[in-house]
Amino acid sequence: MSRNDWEGGTLILPSASLAALKKTLRDTANAYHTAILTECLRLWNGPLTRTTSAKLYEERLGLALRNWRGNAMVGEAVSMIMYDIIGGEQSNRRKGVAPLRPRATKPADVERWAPRATVRSVTFGEGSEWGIQIEDSKLHYHSGEGKRQVEEARAHPVVAAMFRALSKVVWTRGSGGVLVGNDENNRESDSAGGGGNYITAAFGPRGEAERAFAMGMTLARYRALMAKVPPVRR
Repeated sequence: MSRNDWEGGTLILPSASLAALKKTLRDTANAYHTAILTECLRLWNGPLTRTTSAKLYEERLGLALRNWRGNAMVGEAVSMIMYDIIGGEQSNRRKGVAPLRPRATKPADVERWAPRATVRSVTFGEGSEWGIQIEDSKLHYHSGEGKRQVEEARAHPVVAAMFRALSKVVWTRGSGGVLVGNDENNRESDSAGGGGNYITAAFGPRGEAERAFAMGMTLARYRALMAKVPPVRR
């Protein structure tokens, strides 16, 4: 059963990890942009290009998207972008200034859904859906809130790359932290202590300390406990 949920927080990163993390996020964001543009042009240059009929073009596009077998998130972006172009062309056609067949997708069309990153980029996200910001040595992350939003955000290539990169960071003293979250089922809990935010992920020494405190135990006891837990289940 789906539920409204969210997660977010701020992590303190070791200075040695900053450059590699930023590069990972930039490269992933740009690869995602390229994948979307490539698929838009593949569809436009494929069966769709063999007609001058706007109506037939739209029918063929719909069929191609219904039979989509690629990455679901890329497919959703391709659908939104190409139908946006159709909508714009239809509006222009009523004014007598548009060709019969909608134009090909341009990089600028993809920017709205998957902005390209530059060497200066420190902010990544999709509007209110999710966001990552690197500020000095701090990483701020928020998934957004909505139905299965934590899962949806974590499935995004850039967010997934962030979590993979964080799992490889060599955490130093005073670094790390936790992400916390909540969901509609938990908020409705009427049990003792129920309803409050909970930890969804912990990183580094700071994360260890915060998770131990949340569990009501000393850091030493927490570490001893976690040493008995297989890594895949932590």
